[in-house]
Amino acid sequence: MVGIIKTHDSAVVETFKSIKKIKTNVIPLVDGDAAGDKYIKELAKCDPPPKRIIQWPANWVIEDIIGWIVEGDPKALSKINSLNHIEKDINSVSDLANKLKTKDRSIGGLKSNYLAYDDIASEISGFPKCVDRTVELLTSLLSAINTPKGKFEDGHIHIQTIEESIDTVICRWLP
Repeated sequence: MVGIIKTHDSAVVETFKSIKKIKTNVIPLVDGDAAGDKYIKELAKCDPPPKRIIQWPANWVIEDIIGWIVEGDPKALSKINSLNHIEKDINSVSDLANKLKTKDRSIGGLKSNYLAYDDIASEISGFPKCVDRTVELLTSLLSAINTPKGKFEDGHIHIQTIEESIDTVICRWLP
C-alpha cells in the first residue's frame, strides 16, 4: 500500500516516528535542499531508521517538481496564466516554480494557495506531455519504494548511502 501523508510545519521526523508505530516500511520523501539533508540525518538516527528515504534532486522542492512536469509541455503555461487565482505574469517554468515557492500574495506568491494548486493540477492534466511526465515521476517513485535493494534499473533513481545509517538507502530522484 502506498500513501502520502503531508506533514505540518515540516515535521518529517516526528511524523515518521508516529506512523512507523502502526505501519512498517514507511518511506519518507524529503526535499533536496539543506533542510532535506538535515531530515535524512535525523531519520537515520531513528530506532529503527527507515530502510529507504526518497529525496528530490539537489536544491529542489516540490514546486520544482511541478515546474518539471509543466516543462513537458510549456503551452500549459498559457492555460495556467488564464486561471483566476494566478497573476498573469508567469512567462516561464522558472517563474511558475518561483511563484509556487513564494508566500507573499502581494507579489503574486502562491505558496499554500490550495485553490491555485487545484486549478493548476486540473489545467496541466489536459496536456498529455505533462501527464506523461507525471506518470514517469510516479512510476519512478513506486520503483524506489518497491524495488529490492541493489536492483534499481529506473533511470531517475540514483542510490546514495549515508554514514549515519548502514541500513538506510537514499533514493534521490533525478529528472
